Amino acid sequence: MIVTLCFVSRRQCFKTFGSFFSPTLLAILMVLNVYTSRSYAEEDSLLDMTSTKLHDFIQAHPGTLELATNTFSSALQGKTVMLSYFYTKDDSKPRAYHYYPSDSAVGICVRENQPPLDEFISLVFEVLNSRGERQFKEIYLKAEKGEITRETFAQEILKVEFEAMKDMRVFLGKVNVDEKDKDGSYFYNLILKCPADFKDFPSYSVKVSIHGNPVERLEAVYDSLQKH
Repeated sequence: MIVTLCFVSRRQCFKTFGSFFSPTLLAILMVLNVYTSRSYAEEDSLLDMTSTKLHDFIQAHPGTLELATNTFSSALQGKTVMLSYFYTKDDSKPRAYHYYPSDSAVGICVRENQPPLDEFISLVFEVLNSRGERQFKEIYLKAEKGEITRETFAQEILKVEFEAMKDMRVFLGKVNVDEKDKDGSYFYNLILKCPADFKDFPSYSVKVSIHGNPVERLEAVYDSLQKH
């Protein structure tokens, strides 16, 4: 296990992170953070990078390892995943987020102290969502230059997230989990009930989010970009 010391500036958060951040989380990321961290490349086993809890969950569900490994390989296209875990008791904070430390790597941070199914969902979703690197960067750049409105910025980011959500729903439909796992999961039913049409996605996100209104949060990110 490697312990990494991560320094992340506010500007780097806005420019490179693909997920949504509350002001409080941004403040946390601007100071020294200690994570348990592991890396995954295509030739590695997924089980070598996960927490003990998730390792045991994957092994207890036949077919899950192969399904996740194939999904990772397809989504990452040769990139290395730098997986880090963090711990919080505040359920209003995001369970996971991703960023791009280099052109050949994706950084994913996952909350460890959550049910194993939710830890698994958080990890897979961020891998899928990381495919939007080019789109995220283009949208953020346009926002920085003032070429798009705050409303357009929020909608375009949500569209990228929506594509990952649709693929996550398909993925979950292939995972064989028991009722006990489902009952203890925050994300399972939320993802399976995600609308099939984007026009219904923003309102659905607002309805189910425990992290505040995602549209308003993205519009706040846009406003911060205009100040730099």
